[in-house]
Amino acid sequence: MARQTILIIRHADKPEPGGVDAVGVPDKRSLTPRGWQRAGIWTELFAPSFGQQSVLPKPAAIFASAPASKAEISAGNGGSKSRRPLETISALAAQHRRRPAFYQGTGGRPGSNALTDGRGHARLLAA
Repeated sequence: MARQTILIIRHADKPEPGGVDAVGVPDKRSLTPRGWQRAGIWTELFAPSFGQQSVLPKPAAIFASAPASKAEISAGNGGSKSRRPLETISALAAQHRRRPAFYQGTGGRPGSNALTDGRGHARLLAA
């Protein structure tokens, strides 16, 4: 099996007392303004804007827990009650022209096949 790199990052800033969505609307499931700033730093670390060489591998895939709707949460159908993992990797995914892949693992853990493809490409998971 080819060697594979898996990078795991933690979502940025849990809202205290509440966060804001991408356009600034208050949302308790979203990042704080400081969390949005920290999420933007991931983009700079993986793809420096001033031509420097990144010390981190370019991700072949970017995963985040699937944000669930209120109805899905009420029905117990899985997904994340928070949008923070997806918001944390959104700018990075856009920078690398990658569409985020979603997982719905038990307790926030990805499914066993979510991170393995045997091709040795770097993976990034926001938890």
